[in-house]
Amino acid sequence: MISYQRAAELLREFSLQEEIEPLELDENNYCLLVAADEHVVHIRFDEAQGTFIVLGSIGTLSEDEEVSRRELRALLTSNLMWQDTMGATLTLAPESDTVLIEQMWLPEQATVEKLSAFLQSFVLLMAFWEERFSDLGDELMESEEPFYIRG
Repeated sequence: MISYQRAAELLREFSLQEEIEPLELDENNYCLLVAADEHVVHIRFDEAQGTFIVLGSIGTLSEDEEVSRRELRALLTSNLMWQDTMGATLTLAPESDTVLIEQMWLPEQATVEKLSAFLQSFVLLMAFWEERFSDLGDELMESEEPFYIRG
């Protein structure tokens, strides 16, 4: 758990290290990072828990009901015990059919290097899921056995 002051300091240090516009938390403890590959990462600091929560869009559900049902089933299956998400969670924005990936960073002995590694791995995870999600409607994951059955 880290303080608001430490969170703000880490974001400033990260901005300097990456030579980007300063990341500053607004009145809602939120800021936005646009990665070099154009992925948009929403960053929120949860002051009560002393954690960072990152969130990004990986696509939109199909308008075809049958396809969107397959997409949702595959996404939920991937969420099971975070088997395919490296600790992140796949979810749906409540006001739209936008599919999101989110992850919490529980900083212990928080350093700018650890924050940087976390953000970089999250952007890579977003890119992976963006590509994987684009194939879900093809029944790609429907035939995969859940991890707890694999031998």
